[in-house]
Amino acid sequence: MAKLRAIVQTLRIVRPKAQLVAAVAVRESDAVGVEFLLVRTSSGQRWTLPKGHRDPGETLADAAAREAAEEAGVAGTVEPQPFAHYRYPAAGGGWNDVAAFRLHVECEGLPAEAGRDPQWLGLEMARSRLAAGRERGYGEEMERLLMAAQARSAR
Repeated sequence: MAKLRAIVQTLRIVRPKAQLVAAVAVRESDAVGVEFLLVRTSSGQRWTLPKGHRDPGETLADAAAREAAEEAGVAGTVEPQPFAHYRYPAAGGGWNDVAAFRLHVECEGLPAEAGRDPQWLGLEMARSRLAAGRERGYGEEMERLLMAAQARSAR
């Protein structure tokens, strides 16, 4: 019984992880079909989806829309529920869970964070850039995510 109380006490003091969200911006292209909007990471060394933490009082969908505007300079309609979740490497090791929201882009060219270099890419190029220089298995995680987003476009 004492061991159970200790476990319960430990669970009470553990803080929940911050909630991360990603905006998976998509558009149709005559040349390649569905395209995805990627941005450079804040260090500029890799490619990523616009993503970040939810601010207090903000819904997850609103956070995804804000991240897309801040990092990629795009705005539009975000689906109210995440279409997928994926794992993203945490800074201190391990993985964070990211809720992915589809963004139907309606406006481009808004001011974006410097150095983000937003680019629209087809499925294979987007998957390749997202996987480059990442931990093992991350490329497969990104491919799964992009394929799920693409499948929703076909509906």
